[in-house]
Amino acid sequence: MDKKVLTISVIILIVLIIAGIYFFVPKNPSGQDCSIIDNADAKIQCYKNLLEETKDVSICQDIDNGFIRDMCYSDFALVTKDYSACQTYVSSDWKEQCYINIVDSKGNADSCEELPNRDLITFCYSSFAIKENDNSFCEKLSSVQTGKYVFANILLSDGGMTSEKIYGSEKDYCYYSFGDYGVRMLDKEKVSACGNIENTEIKNTCYINFAQRFEDDSICNNIVDANMKEECIIIANMPPVY
Repeated sequence: MDKKVLTISVIILIVLIIAGIYFFVPKNPSGQDCSIIDNADAKIQCYKNLLEETKDVSICQDIDNGFIRDMCYSDFALVTKDYSACQTYVSSDWKEQCYINIVDSKGNADSCEELPNRDLITFCYSSFAIKENDNSFCEKLSSVQTGKYVFANILLSDGGMTSEKIYGSEKDYCYYSFGDYGVRMLDKEKVSACGNIENTEIKNTCYINFAQRFEDDSICNNIVDANMKEECIIIANMPPVY
């Protein structure tokens, strides 16, 4: 073979290799190699950018760090709006959040009904209630007590406080979560959510939480049972525990 033919053959081979790399290797729009980025947040964003362009889940499979790999798979599910990807790829620690991220991206609480089980649906509506500051989302949930949703019933004991487990419904969980968010965020107006809780013990606990957090024993007047009301007043006047 003369040198000219050999040279042309080599050039063609090089062109084919470059073309193959261009068309078949996923490309990062920023031109970066995500794997060499040290900062975790920047690395996650780098992989997300790549996923948005390529929608290629194989990008995630060789990531060594388990957390970043989960975030990559979650972002793949998010950019493709594919719930099954959460189930297939994401570890149990982040599976729930993976589903919720997809629903949030759709911006419609009705999408909660697309989720694969009642626990996720309950958590989804509860999240929308808090995010939209609208606890009417809780009305979409069941009033049936399932034994899944556990609450701590606050009781007085030897001058201190103890708690016992009580069980409520999906709807009670949602309203209680809405109220609990108000307690944590110092939003006293959210005490109204307590009145929508159907289980009396959970409702009383909700009121006690607000009374203690805001050091306001007038909130205890919402409690019907005289003994529990008295306990609520005592707790409201104790030094707060945050």
